[in-house]
Amino acid sequence: MVLSAAYSLANCTVDAESRTQLMASGGLVALFDLSVHPSLQIRELAATALSRLAADRTLQIALVRQSAVTFFKDLLKNDSNKAIECACVSSIINLAAQPGGTMDDIAVATLLSLSADSKDRDVRGVVEAALANLSILSCSRANIVDTGAVGILKNMVGTKAVRAGTPSTADADARATVAHVLCNLTTMKINQPEMIKQQVDRVVHVLVESADRKSVV
Repeated sequence: MVLSAAYSLANCTVDAESRTQLMASGGLVALFDLSVHPSLQIRELAATALSRLAADRTLQIALVRQSAVTFFKDLLKNDSNKAIECACVSSIINLAAQPGGTMDDIAVATLLSLSADSKDRDVRGVVEAALANLSILSCSRANIVDTGAVGILKNMVGTKAVRAGTPSTADADARATVAHVLCNLTTMKINQPEMIKQQVDRVVHVLVESADRKSVV
C-alpha cells in the first residue's frame, strides 16, 4: 500500500501542472515522510519526486519557505544511498539561488564522495552538472574552493576511466565541464591562492594532456 502511494506521488511530479497541484494539496509533507521510510525503494521514489519539485522554478520559493533545504541536508546526513544523495545534492543546488536558499558544506562533501566513483556515469553526470551550477551561483562560487571543489575536479579528470586510452564522448564532455568550472572559479580573485595551494595545476595538466592525445589520434 505504501509502495503504491509512493509510485502515485512520484507519477504526479512528472507533469508541471500536477506538481503545482501536489504542492498546493500538501503532498510535500507526504514525500518528506516517505523519504525516511525503512524501504529503500520507497525512499528512492520519494527522493526522485522531491528532486523534480526542486527543479521546477515555479515551486522553488515555496519549497524554501517550507524548509525543504534543511530537510535535504538532514537527509544527506542520514542516508548514504547514491541515488538519494544525487537527488538531494541536485535539489539543494537548484534551491540555492532562491531567497533563503543556502549552500552547505555537506553538499560539497557529498559531491566529493560521489565524484570518486569513476564507474557510474549517471552519478558522474550529476556531479558534473552540480559543480557547473555551483561555479556559476554567486552564493557558492566564492566558498566552494575551501570545501572541496578542487578535489572534485581532480576526481573528475584523474580517474583511470577518464585517462586511459582514447577519450570517449562522455569523458570529453566531463573535461569540457571541468574547464568551464575552472574558468568560473578562477574569476574570483579570492579563490586563486587556495586553488594554487591545492595544486589545481595538476587538473590543468590532465586537460592539456588529454587535448594533445586527442589531436594525435
